[in-house]
Amino acid sequence: MKKRNMLLTTLLLSVPMAMSTVVNAESVLKNENASSVTMESIKAKKYFWTDSSIEGKVFANKYNRVGLLIDGKLQSQADVKSDGTFKFSTRGLGLTSSDKTFEIVGIDETGQFGEKVNCKVYPKLNKDYQMTVSSYKLGEDKIYGTNEAGIDTVALRINNKVVRKVTTVLEANGKEIYSLFAKDKVLKKTDKVEIVGYDSSGNTRTVLAVKVNQ
Repeated sequence: MKKRNMLLTTLLLSVPMAMSTVVNAESVLKNENASSVTMESIKAKKYFWTDSSIEGKVFANKYNRVGLLIDGKLQSQADVKSDGTFKFSTRGLGLTSSDKTFEIVGIDETGQFGEKVNCKVYPKLNKDYQMTVSSYKLGEDKIYGTNEAGIDTVALRINNKVVRKVTTVLEANGKEIYSLFAKDKVLKKTDKVEIVGYDSSGNTRTVLAVKVNQ
């Protein structure tokens, strides 16, 4: 009887220890997973071999300056604007074929390199000029839409006249969007309202009709 009680006591004591071990293992796994899922603070727009500049954005104010690396060598640096955007000229750098790659690197206040983002050079295909646009209700502030990376600038055209232009915006998830203030320009349901998408060279690539609702 005494031996049985000792055995039962041993079993009871081992249960919470086992549970504790499992809980701790799960906690470690969660912590490891959380630390491995990190958000890139530097995003670059898709770069095509016909482009003359590389554009991108730094999120969370992590860097005030970024560098352009080709074959591991620093080719140029650019200041990060107050809205997080940056831009490099690529003239004469040889980024003119799809077998080329480059890197964008964050530069801290001491001049040290930080986070790096690997990028490649793309050929332009028809899908890279695709756009979407939402319908517009009279009196609303803006017209909204999305675009693929081949579109750099978007215009609001009313009754065949361009009245406003904006550059596309790169979001943290890598997607590009645009918005155009239209309240002061679209005044009648019968107005012919269009969104025009231009590539980096200023060529018209996409034209979308906007449905105007009362």
